[in-house]
Amino acid sequence: MMKKAMVITFLALGTLSACAGLVRDVVTPEVYLAGIQPLESGLLEQRMRVDLTVVNPNRFAVTVSSLDFVLDVNDSRLASGRTADSVTIPGRGERNVAMIARTGVVQIVGQLLKLPGTHTLKYDLSGNLELGRFRGKRIPFDFQGELSQEAMFGGGGT
Repeated sequence: MMKKAMVITFLALGTLSACAGLVRDVVTPEVYLAGIQPLESGLLEQRMRVDLTVVNPNRFAVTVSSLDFVLDVNDSRLASGRTADSVTIPGRGERNVAMIARTGVVQIVGQLLKLPGTHTLKYDLSGNLELGRFRGKRIPFDFQGELSQEAMFGGGGT
Protein backbone atom coordinates (compact mmCIF):
# COMPACT_ATOMS: atom_id res chain seq x y z
CA MET A 1 0.00 0.00 0.00
CA MET A 2 2.83 2.40 0.90
CA LYS A 3 4.62 1.55 -2.34
CA LYS A 4 1.47 2.32 -4.35
CA ALA A 5 1.09 5.74 -2.64
CA MET A 6 4.72 6.59 -3.41
CA VAL A 7 4.28 5.69 -7.09
CA ILE A 8 1.15 7.88 -7.33
CA THR A 9 2.98 10.75 -5.59
CA PHE A 10 5.93 10.53 -8.00
CA LEU A 11 3.61 10.41 -11.02
CA ALA A 12 1.71 13.45 -9.76
CA LEU A 13 4.93 15.37 -9.15
CA GLY A 14 6.23 14.41 -12.59
CA THR A 15 3.04 15.64 -14.23
CA LEU A 16 3.19 18.94 -12.34
CA SER A 17 6.82 19.55 -13.26
CA ALA A 18 6.05 18.79 -16.92
CA CYS A 19 3.26 21.41 -16.82
CA ALA A 20 5.60 23.92 -15.20
CA GLY A 21 8.07 23.33 -18.03
CA LEU A 22 5.36 24.16 -20.58
CA VAL A 23 4.74 27.55 -18.97
CA ARG A 24 8.44 28.42 -19.19
CA ASP A 25 8.61 27.44 -22.87
CA VAL A 26 5.87 29.85 -24.02
CA VAL A 27 7.28 33.02 -25.59
CA THR A 28 5.05 36.01 -24.87
CA PRO A 29 2.92 36.97 -27.88
CA GLU A 30 3.49 40.47 -29.23
CA VAL A 31 0.62 42.97 -29.40
CA TYR A 32 0.57 45.90 -31.83
CA LEU A 33 -1.87 48.68 -32.58
CA ALA A 34 -3.43 48.12 -36.01
CA GLY A 35 -5.98 50.95 -36.08
CA ILE A 36 -8.55 53.06 -34.31
CA GLN A 37 -12.03 53.78 -35.61
CA PRO A 38 -14.45 56.15 -33.88
CA LEU A 39 -17.93 54.87 -33.10
CA GLU A 40 -20.91 56.71 -31.64
CA SER A 41 -20.18 59.30 -29.00
CA GLY A 42 -22.17 60.86 -26.21
CA LEU A 43 -21.86 64.09 -24.34
CA LEU A 44 -19.02 62.86 -22.10
CA GLU A 45 -17.94 59.54 -23.63
CA GLN A 46 -16.49 58.44 -26.95
CA ARG A 47 -16.61 54.79 -27.98
CA MET A 48 -14.05 53.54 -30.44
CA ARG A 49 -13.05 50.32 -32.08
CA VAL A 50 -9.40 49.53 -31.37
CA ASP A 51 -7.85 46.93 -33.65
CA LEU A 52 -4.89 45.05 -32.19
CA THR A 53 -2.65 42.57 -33.97
CA VAL A 54 -1.50 39.67 -31.78
CA VAL A 55 1.60 37.89 -33.12
CA ASN A 56 2.49 34.41 -31.86
CA PRO A 57 6.28 33.80 -32.05
CA ASN A 58 5.87 30.20 -30.79
CA ARG A 59 5.96 27.15 -33.06
CA PHE A 60 2.62 26.01 -31.65
CA ALA A 61 -0.81 27.65 -31.55
CA VAL A 62 -1.78 29.60 -28.45
CA THR A 63 -5.24 30.62 -27.33
CA VAL A 64 -5.61 34.05 -25.79
CA SER A 65 -8.56 33.73 -23.41
CA SER A 66 -8.60 37.39 -22.34
CA LEU A 67 -6.78 40.59 -23.13
CA ASP A 68 -6.83 43.99 -21.48
CA PHE A 69 -4.98 47.09 -22.62
CA VAL A 70 -4.24 50.73 -21.96
CA LEU A 71 -3.41 53.00 -24.88
CA ASP A 72 -1.39 56.17 -24.29
CA VAL A 73 -0.79 58.57 -27.18
CA ASN A 74 1.88 61.26 -26.82
CA ASP A 75 2.28 60.36 -23.14
CA SER A 76 -1.42 60.86 -22.33
CA ARG A 77 -4.07 58.21 -21.71
CA LEU A 78 -6.37 57.88 -24.69
CA ALA A 79 -8.34 54.68 -24.07
CA SER A 80 -8.51 51.35 -22.31
CA GLY A 81 -10.39 48.16 -22.98
CA ARG A 82 -10.83 44.52 -22.13
CA THR A 83 -12.13 41.45 -23.88
CA ALA A 84 -12.90 37.98 -22.63
CA ASP A 85 -13.41 36.61 -26.16
CA SER A 86 -10.98 33.80 -26.92
CA VAL A 87 -8.89 33.87 -30.07
CA THR A 88 -6.49 31.17 -31.24
CA ILE A 89 -3.33 32.36 -32.94
CA PRO A 90 -1.57 29.75 -35.09
CA GLY A 91 2.07 28.94 -34.50
CA ARG A 92 4.25 31.75 -35.90
CA GLY A 93 1.08 33.45 -37.09
CA GLU A 94 -1.01 36.46 -36.19
CA ARG A 95 -4.64 37.45 -35.69
CA ASN A 96 -6.40 40.78 -35.52
CA VAL A 97 -8.51 41.38 -32.43
CA ALA A 98 -11.15 44.13 -32.55
CA MET A 99 -12.07 45.59 -29.18
CA ILE A 100 -14.49 48.29 -28.11
CA ALA A 101 -12.84 50.92 -25.94
CA ARG A 102 -14.26 53.90 -24.15
CA THR A 103 -12.64 57.22 -23.57
CA GLY A 104 -13.77 60.57 -22.29
CA VAL A 105 -14.42 63.40 -24.70
CA VAL A 106 -11.97 65.41 -22.57
CA GLN A 107 -9.16 62.96 -23.46
CA ILE A 108 -9.98 63.25 -27.18
CA VAL A 109 -10.01 67.06 -27.07
CA GLY A 110 -6.75 67.01 -25.07
CA GLN A 111 -5.12 64.82 -27.74
CA LEU A 112 -6.30 67.12 -30.53
CA LEU A 113 -4.90 70.17 -28.75
CA LYS A 114 -1.51 68.46 -28.30
CA LEU A 115 -1.08 67.39 -31.92
CA PRO A 116 2.51 68.08 -32.87
CA GLY A 117 3.63 69.68 -36.11
CA THR A 118 4.83 66.27 -37.28
CA HIS A 119 2.57 63.73 -38.94
CA THR A 120 3.18 60.89 -36.48
CA LEU A 121 1.99 60.28 -32.96
CA LYS A 122 3.90 58.10 -30.51
CA TYR A 123 1.89 55.47 -28.69
CA ASP A 124 2.44 53.07 -25.82
CA LEU A 125 0.22 50.00 -25.75
CA SER A 126 0.41 48.02 -22.52
CA GLY A 127 -1.72 45.43 -20.81
CA ASN A 128 -2.06 41.75 -20.02
CA LEU A 129 -2.80 38.56 -21.93
CA GLU A 130 -4.19 35.43 -20.39
CA LEU A 131 -3.45 32.26 -22.30
CA GLY A 132 -6.14 29.59 -22.37
CA ARG A 133 -3.78 26.75 -21.38
CA PHE A 134 -2.66 28.65 -18.29
CA ARG A 135 -5.81 30.26 -16.89
CA GLY A 136 -5.06 32.71 -14.15
CA LYS A 137 -1.53 33.43 -15.42
CA ARG A 138 -1.49 37.01 -16.69
CA ILE A 139 1.32 37.82 -19.09
CA PRO A 140 2.16 41.53 -19.30
CA PHE A 141 3.01 43.27 -22.57
CA ASP A 142 4.23 46.77 -23.39
CA PHE A 143 4.93 47.88 -26.96
CA GLN A 144 5.65 51.31 -28.37
CA GLY A 145 5.18 52.53 -31.90
CA GLU A 146 4.13 55.40 -34.09
CA LEU A 147 0.79 56.14 -35.65
CA SER A 148 0.22 58.59 -38.48
CA GLN A 149 -2.27 61.35 -37.74
CA GLU A 150 -4.25 60.27 -40.81
CA ALA A 151 -4.43 56.71 -39.49
CA MET A 152 -5.23 57.63 -35.89
CA PHE A 153 -8.94 57.42 -36.54
CA GLY A 154 -9.48 54.87 -39.25
CA GLY A 155 -6.07 53.64 -40.42
CA GLY A 156 -3.16 51.72 -38.98
CA GLY A 157 -0.01 51.91 -36.85
CA THR A 158 3.50 50.50 -37.01
